[in-house]
Amino acid sequence: MEESMKSGLLSQIAGVELRYKSKVKASERPKVSHSRDAYIIFKNTWDENKIELQE
Repeated sequence: MEESMKSGLLSQIAGVELRYKSKVKASERPKVSHSRDAYIIFKNTWDENKIELQE
């Protein structure tokens, strides 16, 4: 009986959901049509002093 109670408790796990919704309209975002575009956008917005903390 005790074993079935443990099993029941282990199967009841809380769910976590994370959502991100941008406040910028898609039409106002930079257009990426080539990998070079992505590189330039990334390079201009990334703080090089935080790269190790963000990885």
